[in-house]
Amino acid sequence: MNRSEIEDMFGKFAIPSFLIFSLFLGVCYWQYGRSIATELWWLIFAIFCSYLLWTLYWIFKEKPAKDFKPIGKILEVEYSVIGKPRDNWYDDERGSKLTLAITAFLSCFAVIKFFELQYYAIRNGATDIESWIYGISISLAMAFLYWVISLVLIKHPKWHQISDSDYLLGFSKYLIIATSTWLFLVVFSALITLTKIGSEIFDLQIIMNIIVISLAISLVVLFFCLMSRFQITTLLGVFSAWILLQIIEWSAFFFLIEATWDVVWANRVLVMIGQLMTESMTQDYFPSQNWRIWLVIYMVWPLVGGIYGTMAETKNRFLVPFSIFSFILVLMAWNPTFVNYDSNGTLSRLLFATVLAIFSFLLSNNYSVRSGAYLANRLRSYFIMTAVVIFFSVFIIMDPPESVQKLACDEILYEYETKPILDGNGYPLQSGAAYTTSVVKDWECMAPIFHTSDGDPLPIIGKLADGFSESGLKPSQWGGLFVNLFVAAAGCVLGFGIGVVLAFGRQSNLPLFKYPSIGIIELVRSGPLICWLYFAMYLLPDVVEPTFKDPEDFDNIVRMMLIFGIFGGCYIAEVIRGGLQSVDSGQREAAIALGLNPIQTKLQIELPNAIRTTLPSIVSVFIGLWKDTTLLFIINILDFFKLAKDSPNTDMRFLGDFIEPVYFSAIVFWVVAFYLSRVSMRMERNLGLVREGGGGDLA
Repeated sequence: MNRSEIEDMFGKFAIPSFLIFSLFLGVCYWQYGRSIATELWWLIFAIFCSYLLWTLYWIFKEKPAKDFKPIGKILEVEYSVIGKPRDNWYDDERGSKLTLAITAFLSCFAVIKFFELQYYAIRNGATDIESWIYGISISLAMAFLYWVISLVLIKHPKWHQISDSDYLLGFSKYLIIATSTWLFLVVFSALITLTKIGSEIFDLQIIMNIIVISLAISLVVLFFCLMSRFQITTLLGVFSAWILLQIIEWSAFFFLIEATWDVVWANRVLVMIGQLMTESMTQDYFPSQNWRIWLVIYMVWPLVGGIYGTMAETKNRFLVPFSIFSFILVLMAWNPTFVNYDSNGTLSRLLFATVLAIFSFLLSNNYSVRSGAYLANRLRSYFIMTAVVIFFSVFIIMDPPESVQKLACDEILYEYETKPILDGNGYPLQSGAAYTTSVVKDWECMAPIFHTSDGDPLPIIGKLADGFSESGLKPSQWGGLFVNLFVAAAGCVLGFGIGVVLAFGRQSNLPLFKYPSIGIIELVRSGPLICWLYFAMYLLPDVVEPTFKDPEDFDNIVRMMLIFGIFGGCYIAEVIRGGLQSVDSGQREAAIALGLNPIQTKLQIELPNAIRTTLPSIVSVFIGLWKDTTLLFIINILDFFKLAKDSPNTDMRFLGDFIEPVYFSAIVFWVVAFYLSRVSMRMERNLGLVREGGGGDLA
């Protein structure tokens, strides 16, 4: 094996070896404590520094910088932050080596700074994991700021123009401005000081302080004069790096050291699935209904993996972030702080759902890569239709209707109504005789299907039959983040369907469809969402009373989903209408020439083109609907935000800890909104909308 093969093998196995060593370090910390882990950390640092020195020697002496694979990404980050300097004093090879040397030096600085910050966090009461996160985040932010400043000061000045007369004249002008500022401040401050203390008193210390302060101010003036010669992109990059450091320092200190998160850990189940599901999960007196939530998760997780697999991208683009997300969920479920449920069962179910998602992704990805874009898009459409079916099936899973309950029963005991036997005058007989009618009064499931002869349910199917043969949880009994996600999903799914119908209705030439569509859109958009929520809460039962025998059957959560769907649909209708107006008339004419009827033309030609051009706006409406679910707490729906806000009242130990649950809810809402925006950007990239002009390549 020659040297180049050894270098390639080392580069290929560097990251897996680092991950394995980090896992080994975590096990050592878990078993032997902090002392052994600290020694191993220093060993990692020594290996890291040795590798950097060897790499620098290899690049500077024997290899060009372009042969070092990470240099391209490093230069890309540099140019995106501070811009690419013009009229350089160095060539590309020397510039790459300068960037690499600065990066290597500040990487060592970040590792050393990590230990100092980690020890500072430990002294202020942080746990080991919190101190590690604190040290890593701030050390990386500080190293990034110093990295940006070093690159600006070394690579951006025009060192090769120092001998140029114009360059010297400009620098001399700035120097004269700074010197004049210094002399003016010295004289002005000295006169004011001598006037106040008396001309007969001469204090050398006061005069020296005046000179030093004036010199500092003049140097600041000189610094800003020199900075004015840099590109505006460079200055914004330095300022952004400084702002990033300040934000990370504040947030890391507050979230990892100052704040107390016990109130969140103690109520993490409550804010996720609501009060009734929490009792079902933690108390013995209430029959367990958690399998309904897990069944939904087992359906959604593989669906997500399958949809990502149809994008036919590299596997790491999904497996790495999804593994990190699953690891965070496992940490939240495993954390032993205030655990009042079976954490081992929860971990096993989460891992099973993760395996299902990864398996679905791998199958879908392999099929999409082999089959091509057309079949991949068809598979994705199947997944999307499955998502809609799963959305409506959640109602059946959470609260099976009577027909589903009977299907899950092998033997049913019916209770019929009885009526008294009447005499000839129409009065009941005094003996109280009665007869049984054919009207069913009530029924009971005697034996669910898929059971053994002894009556025990089969491992999986029999237990599901047991659950579906009984009534579950009505929507009014749902709560927590589950409510917010489901109401937002209803707003997106129902809203998109309603929006398409209203958009075509508003453009219709038939008055029967056009004017009702215009009336609904303008009426709903004229009022804020909170007013429509109050309308659904207090006035809608009177409207639907002729349809429903009992208005109370029209559940509060169902009303909220209906209102979110209509409200979002009206806004999506206007967005799609704008996209329909942008569809070229030639496409309609071509569709008619091919023999498509008007409905086929609208659904297969106009609608896809309208959605393609208005996709960012549609996703923005979805993000707005997700954020608007926080309004549910105003009408006393036990949603995620309300339960988080009221969680300090659940225990005397948490009275006064109101800020942490609010921050936690803000982080959750931001994460979901950010994820939706990233999904939108990926869809735009796949559709070719990120290029200038929005149309992508026409070839």
